[in-house]
Amino acid sequence: MSLYCYSPANFVQAQKFQNLEDNDSDDELGEESLLETPLDKIEPYQLFRGALMKMQQEQPALYTSLTTSLSPEEQGVVQQVVHEADRLQGKSICHFPQHFNR
Repeated sequence: MSLYCYSPANFVQAQKFQNLEDNDSDDELGEESLLETPLDKIEPYQLFRGALMKMQQEQPALYTSLTTSLSPEEQGVVQQVVHEADRLQGKSICHFPQHFNR
């Protein structure tokens, strides 16, 4: 185990480090780098709609089980997400199975 002892050399190095910290400014990073993430490239509404439609086609029993257990309020939320995905993509509105339109 080593002990840290005060010495003029240690003080000078600490001052240099402090000066580096003082010179680093958040402005130098640029606001854009802080505002953009890889997730910004993902459109969540269309991703959700795609997953939902894929499940409906490939696993209809699971899709029916999941969607029939939703409350009317939850069904409305899912419908709104799908409608928003359609609007963003400029497509016609998807139609839901009858149980979705209670």
